[in-house]
Amino acid sequence: MPVSVLKNVTAIAAGMFSGYALRGDGTVWSWGQGGNGELGNGHTAGSAVPVPVSVLHGVFGIASGAGTGYALTR
Repeated sequence: MPVSVLKNVTAIAAGMFSGYALRGDGTVWSWGQGGNGELGNGHTAGSAVPVPVSVLHGVFGIASGAGTGYALTR
């Protein structure tokens, strides 16, 4: 099923329980389990739909691991 909120995606990273998408405008979106804050939206609840990672802007690279995500910023 297409994720309509995610347009202009330039990179995707998948962790054990979460996923991340980097858009061409330098914003990062996340979804999945968030019990340890791994969605980066200031909450510890999970989300089945992508939510913006609130503290990241100007990102040009992403990666993910088991229970964590990483971003390269300018």
